[in-house]
Amino acid sequence: MTTAAVGHPLRTRRTTTPVAMPFLEVRSHGARRAIAPARREFAELYAALSPDDQRRLARKRVILDILPKDVPLTDIPGFFDLRHDTSDEKHPRKYDTTRAMTSRYGRVIHSAIDETHVTKPTRNRRFRDYPYLRGYAISHEGSHVVHVGAISRAQNTTVGELYKARMAGDGLWVDQYAKTDVSEYFAESASAFWHRPPFAHSYAKPRSKHPDPQPVLRRYTPAWLRTNDPEMYRLLSEVYPGRAKQIDAHRSHAARALQ
Repeated sequence: MTTAAVGHPLRTRRTTTPVAMPFLEVRSHGARRAIAPARREFAELYAALSPDDQRRLARKRVILDILPKDVPLTDIPGFFDLRHDTSDEKHPRKYDTTRAMTSRYGRVIHSAIDETHVTKPTRNRRFRDYPYLRGYAISHEGSHVVHVGAISRAQNTTVGELYKARMAGDGLWVDQYAKTDVSEYFAESASAFWHRPPFAHSYAKPRSKHPDPQPVLRRYTPAWLRTNDPEMYRLLSEVYPGRAKQIDAHRSHAARALQ
C-alpha cells in the first residue's frame, strides 16, 4: 500500500505537488499515523485520472475510513447495517472480520482499509487478515471508488463487456479473486496496472482450491496485463492516463538502456 512495493523495478513517484481533494474525508478512528499515507496514496490515483473522470469524482463525497487494527469494520458508521452479515460472493466473507471494503449510497462513497495497509504491513491475527504490501489496498479500494464514482457510462459498459467475455473464455486472470464479479475484476486489474501486488509470495493459501499458475509478483505488473488482458489495459490507460504516461516513460527508458 504505499507508492511502490519494495523490491519492484517499476516504481511510481510520489505526487510532489499537493492535489486538492475537497470531496475526500479521511476518518482515522484513532489510527492517526495512517492519515497522511492514505491521503497521499489516494491523491496519486486521483491525479492520474482523466480530467473528465476527475470532475465526475469531485462531484461525489468520498469517505475513507481507517480501521484501527482492533476495530471491526461493522463498528464504523456507514457499515453498521452489515453487522453479522455475510457477502453474497461464491466464497462468502463475514463483514465483521473484513478489513477492506467500498460501497456507495447515492452520491456518498464509503471506503475502508485497515491501518496496517498504509503503515507497517502486519498480520492482523484477530481478524485473520494477511499483511498486504503497501500500495495494494489503496490501489484496489481506490479503484473501486473510481469504478462507482468516476468512470463514464460508456467505460462502465466496457468493463462489463470485458468481464463477460473473460468469463466465457479461457484467458488468464491477474488473480482468482478477479473472477468474483465485474467490480473485483476492475479493481484487481487496476492494481496490476499500478504495479501494486498484494503479497510478495504466492497468493494461494494453504490447501487452496485455486492455486495460482504464476508468481504473484509476475502477474501484478503493467506488462503482464498488457500481454494477457490488452483490452483492460487500454481501458485503464483511458481511465488513468497519468499512470499510462509513467509506464510508457519507463518502457522508453528501459529500451534505451538496452541499446
